[in-house]
Amino acid sequence: MTDQMIDRTDFFKQLAMFVAEDMQERQRDSHDMTDLMLALARFEDGRALAPRKKLNADGIIRDLKDVRRLGRPVGFQAVDPVKTVGAALDRAVPKAVHELEDYIEQRLTEARDYAYYSTEITENAEADFLQDIANRFERKRPAAPDDMAYMIAARKAVEHHQQARISGGNTGHRVSASSETILAVKRASKEAAKTPLSILMTLESGPHLVSLPGVQRFCQSLDGGLLNLLITRHDTGLAGTITATESKMPATALQKFIAKAETEARASGDKVVQPKHLFLALLTEEPIRQEIMKLNQSVRRITISDIQQAFSSDPNEGRQATSPAAFERTVDALRPVLEQDGPKATSQAMQTLLRKNPELQDGLRELGFTDWRFKRWQQIADGNTNTADLEPIQIAEDDFKQAIKQFTRDITAMARAGKLDPIIGREGELQQMKTIMTNRKKKNPIVLGEPGVGKTALLHGYAQDVVAGNVPGNQVDAQVLELDPAALVAGTKYRGDFEQRLKTILQGVAERNARGDRPPIILGIDEAHTLVGLGSTRDGAQDASQFLKTYLQEGNLWTVMFTTEDEYAKHIEPDGALVRRTQTLKVNEPSLDDTIVILDGLKAKFEQHYEAEIPDEIIRDVVRLTDRYVKQRHFPDKAIDALEGAGSAAVRDGKMVVDHQAVVETVARMARLPQSFLGQEDDERYAELDTTLKQDVFGQDQAVNQVAMAMAVAKAGLREPNKPIGSYLFVGPTGVGKTELSRALAKHTAGDADRMVRLDMSEFMEKHSVNRLIGAPPGYVGFDQEGTLTGPVRRTPNTIVLLDEIEKAHPDVLNILLQVMDNGQLTDGHGRVVDFRNTLLVMTSNLGAAEANMAEKKEKIGFGPKEKVDRTAIMERAVEGHFTPEFRNRLDAVVPFYSLSKQVMRPILDHNIARLEGQLRDNWRVGMELGEEARGKLMDAGFNEEMGARPLKRALRQMVEEPLALWMLRNKELRNRPGATLMIEDIGTEFRVSMKAPEMQQRQPAGAENAAFPRQTLDRLRLRRSANSAMPNGQEPEQRRPGMAP
Repeated sequence: MTDQMIDRTDFFKQLAMFVAEDMQERQRDSHDMTDLMLALARFEDGRALAPRKKLNADGIIRDLKDVRRLGRPVGFQAVDPVKTVGAALDRAVPKAVHELEDYIEQRLTEARDYAYYSTEITENAEADFLQDIANRFERKRPAAPDDMAYMIAARKAVEHHQQARISGGNTGHRVSASSETILAVKRASKEAAKTPLSILMTLESGPHLVSLPGVQRFCQSLDGGLLNLLITRHDTGLAGTITATESKMPATALQKFIAKAETEARASGDKVVQPKHLFLALLTEEPIRQEIMKLNQSVRRITISDIQQAFSSDPNEGRQATSPAAFERTVDALRPVLEQDGPKATSQAMQTLLRKNPELQDGLRELGFTDWRFKRWQQIADGNTNTADLEPIQIAEDDFKQAIKQFTRDITAMARAGKLDPIIGREGELQQMKTIMTNRKKKNPIVLGEPGVGKTALLHGYAQDVVAGNVPGNQVDAQVLELDPAALVAGTKYRGDFEQRLKTILQGVAERNARGDRPPIILGIDEAHTLVGLGSTRDGAQDASQFLKTYLQEGNLWTVMFTTEDEYAKHIEPDGALVRRTQTLKVNEPSLDDTIVILDGLKAKFEQHYEAEIPDEIIRDVVRLTDRYVKQRHFPDKAIDALEGAGSAAVRDGKMVVDHQAVVETVARMARLPQSFLGQEDDERYAELDTTLKQDVFGQDQAVNQVAMAMAVAKAGLREPNKPIGSYLFVGPTGVGKTELSRALAKHTAGDADRMVRLDMSEFMEKHSVNRLIGAPPGYVGFDQEGTLTGPVRRTPNTIVLLDEIEKAHPDVLNILLQVMDNGQLTDGHGRVVDFRNTLLVMTSNLGAAEANMAEKKEKIGFGPKEKVDRTAIMERAVEGHFTPEFRNRLDAVVPFYSLSKQVMRPILDHNIARLEGQLRDNWRVGMELGEEARGKLMDAGFNEEMGARPLKRALRQMVEEPLALWMLRNKELRNRPGATLMIEDIGTEFRVSMKAPEMQQRQPAGAENAAFPRQTLDRLRLRRSANSAMPNGQEPEQRRPGMAP
């Protein structure tokens, strides 16, 4: 054994004992690199730190203890070998495992002729591999953390391989580098690198001896700068030399501040250390930080960064530097103060520095310090402040932090991380909010606005201004938190849990703001009206607002609350004490131009998220369409949602540019409108709507033309913005197509004839039934139900409202409809505004029809000259006599419907027969043919000019549909004859029908090569059918064995 090699067991045993004693003495459960070097210094007079030199071990131990107590020397950063080596292990373990596998595999391949000795070959390969890695590691001087990690990984890989061979029962078995193996080796390597001592033990894991140069190399690799400084300072061979003299360690607080002052001088570009550099060094100490925070309790706030910026001189400005003698006098004045090493030493040192150097006070006065502020600073440093400023905090810091983490969100942290969208166009509201929070006590704005106008976004914008420093002095570096009322209530099991949670947050914020030793904490409360009554019980327990008022009164709890004007008037305004402690701030809905500016500001974030381009015209389309069709919501929220939906639609369709179609699809979904109503592709269809409607409604061209024109004007966007699409009164006798026109309109615009709101006004003849249209008022039966008119329209704004037989309705119904026809909206029983601007209002009436019929009958009697009866004039007079002028004046038109002639009835009959044929095809898969003679009989039986088309439909039902239904039910085999045609030979009481079999159509095979197979199969089926038909009645055909030919 040489002087460079020592017994491994004794060495690590003593080293572990030194480390354990030190940890016990300091009451710590772990050690770092400095602690390990201290243990090495205690081992044989520091021999392990420098094997070839004689060191003053006591001096090294003293310096290392000073490092632990005062911090590391300037320029020597702390080293964490566990972290650095542990991070390198993630890369080193897979590499070592694979290299070991390849190494062993190569040895076994080379000795394949000696497979009987595979165990010995494997063992030798493991030893050689480890030796190669050790030699490679030995050549690394100094060794990097990656090299140490690879050495540890190699040792643990060999150990795992050996254990795997032994546990596998086959000592020559190869172990592959599987993920399980890598995971196991990584786990073992991490365990070996848990502490600096364990890392050293793993690296120096020889069988019996430890190399002291290896130990020195370990320390040199991880903390070489500090090790060299210690060796230089305490090498007995260098004692008295200039090298040892210049090797300094920060042994006192004054020396530490001087070293920091030198750093400040170098950073400022000054060649000479001046008192201002000592001032800057002291300024960053925690006691001074707290004193500056207390000074900033006033509205004028001067931060440490402001002071540092003002005192960082530019070397090109040619300022007069302080003489070295003045600096020495300052140091001499500071020395006795800092040698006291008491809790107020730093504070007293700052006051001494300011008294000895008036130029520092002049610089602070230029920055805004007043005599009052200097006096206040001296009082804080001396501890002669008001007791209110130094009240002990009752809410423990750990409890407060836990409550903040559990029941709030840190908005400023989100702003620093760039997770918040920029707020645009709200500079005035933000400035007003900041102004309110500069008040002495009442610094609690409550923001009012409609849902979606951006109330909560103000809190996000304010947090971003705090991060950017664009706030008044008393709000610099503020921490903005958002309270979560739901989390406060969730999980409360016992009485008092909710109150304790809320008190922890409110009192904790108020106490910390009152002390002023940190930036203010501002609590944002969204939906603030929910606090009124939150947490209360029937026996009179306090709710959340009662706790809130207590702390708002003192002026130390800073809050920003948000709610709507309606909720404020309903819940908060009745509580005068709460109103007195807050100040309202109104947020109005932005204009269209402001909304465009807001979306332009957010466009970059949307493009980054969706990875799709958003052209400027798309922004304008979004704002224009949402303003026109999405009336239930407010800007900018609805426009932002529409832009998000358009981006999602573009991504779904694989588009790289958000186009107009994506915007139309999104806005149509938000407004519950068909896309065709917003899109451009159906413009031509709406232009030809009158022709389409005339295919379903016959003989009423004037009514069809007026309604179709109203829809075309609305589609073109030229109608009045605050009125329904149209308000029409259809007047005419029964059965002439008034209701049918409404159904046809719904069919061709909404896609379904039944997609309309149809109300029979005979249900609203009494005064007490009128409220059913809009919903019962509060306190009445049915308040929880929606109105029969407002409910369907609120759910489907784009619809047709058909009020049948409007003349039967109570007059109050007509008064309700006045607002709909004039302003396009109606307030229901729940206070919700229902939008009627995308509805077509159709009212039908039979007024004047009976009088017109009577006049025509009288005109046919007698022998005098015959004058044609003007039915339109008669019906108009009836309408004028029944409806008030204000009601008639709000109608777009009174549309007369005329009696149907026999020539008009025939297309109606054909239309209904076609409908019957379609039902037969859909339900029975058969056709129907009805000859001209039968159609003539139907016309004769069903035509009635006074009753309209309904008698004709009744005749079709009685003479065709009913006997045909009975015949089909009796002939059940009809269901097995798809494609057959029913030939109706006679109708009515002589109803006869015959069935025409479907023609056999031979299918053409898909490929010529398969043509023979279907033909052979068809011939075989025909022979089998003919054989079955030749059998006697009741006799079964001969059963053939499977596989026999027919």
